Formats: sequence, C-alpha cells, structure tokens
Amino acid sequence: MTGATDRSSAIGRGDSDVLIEPPFFIVGSGRSGTTLLRSLLSAHSGMVVTPETHFLKSCIRLSGRPLDERPRNIDRVWREYCNTPRFAMLGVSREECEAYFPDDRDPTYADIFSAMLRAFGDEAGKVRVGEKTPSHFYQADWLLEHFPGSRIIIMRRDPRAMIASQLRTPWRKGEEDMWRSTLTRSTRLHSVLREAKLWQHVNGTLLPELERNPRAIAVRYEDLVREPEKALRRVADHLGEEFEPQMLQER
Repeated sequence: MTGATDRSSAIGRGDSDVLIEPPFFIVGSGRSGTTLLRSLLSAHSGMVVTPETHFLKSCIRLSGRPLDERPRNIDRVWREYCNTPRFAMLGVSREECEAYFPDDRDPTYADIFSAMLRAFGDEAGKVRVGEKTPSHFYQADWLLEHFPGSRIIIMRRDPRAMIASQLRTPWRKGEEDMWRSTLTRSTRLHSVLREAKLWQHVNGTLLPELERNPRAIAVRYEDLVREPEKALRRVADHLGEEFEPQMLQER
C-alpha cells in the first residue's frame, strides 16, 4: 500500500510497544454502541478501528496465566491466536505483524498487540489505530500502562435498551426459541436478570472507576445517535484529532 513503507521506516522496528501515534481503545458492555462508534471513527481520514480482537482475553485463556505473568509459551500463544477467527477478521497476515516484532529480544504481549495494530493501520492506510473489544475494560489498567499516551473511550447505554438488544442477538437464538413456550418463561426471566446483574456490576462499579482516569472518556449511545456531531467532536477532542464531517456517515 502506498505510504506503508515510509510509515514503517518512520516507526522503526523494535521501538518497544509504542505506535507511531498513540492508539485508543473502545470498551463498554455488550450492545452498548461500540460497533457504531467504531464505524464512525473509521470514516476519519487518519483513523481506523479494528474489529473485535479479543486479544488480551485470548492471551489469558491460551496461556492460563494473568497478563502480567510472562508465559514461557508466548510463541505458542501467538501461533494459536493467529489461527483464530478473530485474527482472520483483521485481514493481515502473521508475517506482516511479525515484521514489527523487536529485533533484539523476544516479543511481549504488548509488542505483539502493537504489531497487530500497526499492520492493520498499514493495510488501511491510516496512521492512528484504535481497537474495539468491549470487555477489554477488564484489562484497562494494563492497556494504559503498556501504551503510554493511549486513550480509552467507554460506551454507555440505557440498560433497558442494551439488555433488550443483547437478548435479540443471533447467538441467543436458541434461547429465544425456548422463550416462545410458556413453559420456559422462567428461563427468559433468568436471562434478563443475569444480564441486568452483569450490567450493574460493569456500569455501576467497574466503568465509573475507569471514567475517573483522565485518559478515559464516557460517551452515551443515546447522545451519539441524537447529536452525533456534538458527540463525535467531543471524542475527537479527547483523541487530539480534528473532527471531520465524513465521520457522520456510518459505514
């Protein structure tokens, strides 16, 4: 892609875990509007946001250890992650990512994550790269520590609308079929209560604490829909970017 070589040279291979421009991360409860925000921000001439990578969650699952405990099998973790559908959705190759690995040492999780974002940005021809995995708010402290200058955008949404949307998702189709029977009304109630309890834990405890960090900002889905320009100008300002009118056109 035009400009990719120059940009790679400017970044320099092995430059720790810092991208050419600080990345940003979109987090929030499921069905809170993170996909909509990703689409709008990716319309910016200089920014692009990845699909959900679930990278940090995958590293924990594949290694069986917390992120701060460097596994002895990091090569296997990376290799297995490259075989997942999540990695395939990025549209970049393993080799393109590894071109950004450090030359003088074994890569860390932060190095690998940074390399993935760099490769994705090169493919899109964008300098500023964001990543969207809603549940990465669980690893927000890790992200802020390992990506200096990065920003976090927290999506918020009315819990009634969010839970209703969550229960209509395709992966809940089996449950929805059961709900059609009057004999399974308690099953549906259980699902609603489960989602409500999760929302309360995330939005009542975890996210408010994250919002107090000056590098994080909260955006309401309702504001993004009703007054998109105002909301996007606020987000752009938080990221240190200029608002562009084409951001109002969802892709």
